[in-house]
Amino acid sequence: MGGDNFNKTNSDSESLVNALKNAQEQRESIENNLKIQLQAQLDGKVAEYVSTLNLEDKIAEAAVKGQNVVRIKLNAHKGAKPSAIVLQKYEPTTGITIEKSWIDFYDYLAEIYSSDEIRIKRTTDHYGSIFLQISWE
Repeated sequence: MGGDNFNKTNSDSESLVNALKNAQEQRESIENNLKIQLQAQLDGKVAEYVSTLNLEDKIAEAAVKGQNVVRIKLNAHKGAKPSAIVLQKYEPTTGITIEKSWIDFYDYLAEIYSSDEIRIKRTTDHYGSIFLQISWE
């Protein structure tokens, strides 16, 4: 009877399910590749900016003076809002876009350069200026 067909394997539906799974895996793979590419760009841009800021010398100068905190104004986003996109990867066939804002950029800088000995955090003053506060003991 008609109800017996519901228990049978339908090769047509299996092919649709397989096509769907393959497409989902492909989309996930594309998204992961975009994230990897964006992360590499972010790493390079952060390293370049840290060099521009001359952080090593500023920390050393403060330590020689007996200080244990340095506050540095961040202006890489000059002319843009801190929430503006600094890095973006886009894949047109899927429409996938992966982005990083200037805030993401500064937070990542603080995260990767912080250690047990040196603590770095992003701060904002009441005027909206963004700073790195670097402290040590």
